[in-house]
Amino acid sequence: MRNLALVTVAFLFIATSTYAQTGNTRYGTTPEQQNECLRNLSIYIDSFKEGIYKESYKFWKAAHKVCPLNARESLYQNGVKIYTYFYGNATSEKDKRAYLDTIMNLYDLRIKHFPNSENALQDKVNAFLKFFPDEQEKSLALVDSLFTKKGNSIDGAYVIIKMHLLNNLHKNGKVAENLILDFYANANQLFEQRASSNNESDKKHRENLDAMFVQSGIANCNNLTSIYEPRLGQNTNDIDLIKKVISLFKAFSCNTSPLYERAMKELLILEPTSSNMLAIANFYSQNGRLNEAVPHFLKAVDAEKNDSTKSRILLEIASLSFKNGEKVQARDYAKKAITVDESNGYAYQLLAIIYANERFGSDEVLKRAPLMLAVDYLKKAKAKSPEISETADKLIESYSANFPTKQDLFTYAYESGQVITVGGWINEKTSIKSR
Repeated sequence: MRNLALVTVAFLFIATSTYAQTGNTRYGTTPEQQNECLRNLSIYIDSFKEGIYKESYKFWKAAHKVCPLNARESLYQNGVKIYTYFYGNATSEKDKRAYLDTIMNLYDLRIKHFPNSENALQDKVNAFLKFFPDEQEKSLALVDSLFTKKGNSIDGAYVIIKMHLLNNLHKNGKVAENLILDFYANANQLFEQRASSNNESDKKHRENLDAMFVQSGIANCNNLTSIYEPRLGQNTNDIDLIKKVISLFKAFSCNTSPLYERAMKELLILEPTSSNMLAIANFYSQNGRLNEAVPHFLKAVDAEKNDSTKSRILLEIASLSFKNGEKVQARDYAKKAITVDESNGYAYQLLAIIYANERFGSDEVLKRAPLMLAVDYLKKAKAKSPEISETADKLIESYSANFPTKQDLFTYAYESGQVITVGGWINEKTSIKSR
């Protein structure tokens, strides 16, 4: 008690001197108030630092009562820690609620009396999200106020938190679809403005934002167009934005959208790679625009360095040509695919299919010669690409069943194994076969 009295006298002396010399009213408007404020601040902080919250509470409460409301910001911060401790040890829901009310009140007082505090509002938002996870409308209002305060400097984590809240409230019919669309667009602009800083956290948050938008249930071709069309017009050289548009439109099967085509063309200008040429070629082919697809496929072939990939692209051109009824062109590209990569069994199989339906010649043996040649190619296909053996065997069985009979060979004076030339535009040699 003697030591405490000495402390009191010391604080009284300091407070009186400070007040007399400067008129500083931070800790009170009178020397007596300042003394009482500083004394309680000093006593509570010692036990607080040691984590003895019950013991420090009495003097913290006295300090909170006697000190001016703007004496120290830490008084509110430490008060939150003390009441959070009490909350964690409370056994009744009534007590827990009372402690939470006090905690939130302390946050409000801190925000009010320390308006220039960097983190006062953010700390309240974090606490509210932690203690009141089901009160999502109030959470959203608080997060919105944090966006207003922080502006473009807001931590990207709160972008994700807000998107999560909007999605949940939308599912419960409490938030309109346009609010999510507007926020998603604005959040993307925020990340784009900060992209030059190469913030890894922002990159991760942006990926999460896209994923949450996809999961929101409101992402469709029209909405995507309304968001990205104006932005693409303003940022034609933003390769990340262009790739994002392509990725999202592809994910939602917006493959026929003019904006999707535009994005692919702009990407091709900025990155004229084989894969990008192939992508736009596939876009044209899927939309039945073969005349535009083939030139891009050929550019992809020219830009590609890997022979296996080149061969696959040439085979794609051959397949599209065949589907379009251009059999000679299909044959030519299939053979080019084999020239580039002889191990491409799929090209041999396509040649077999192209030839199988053709009929040339004046007798039943010559008319069925394309089937014989088709079987030759199918056997090569199996040898080059064993994984297609099952399909090839079925085709061989089907084609062989339509070979000429031995009687046909006798009638038209042919011998089994005799080499003949398949007529018409095919003009290739095969050996006579019968069933």
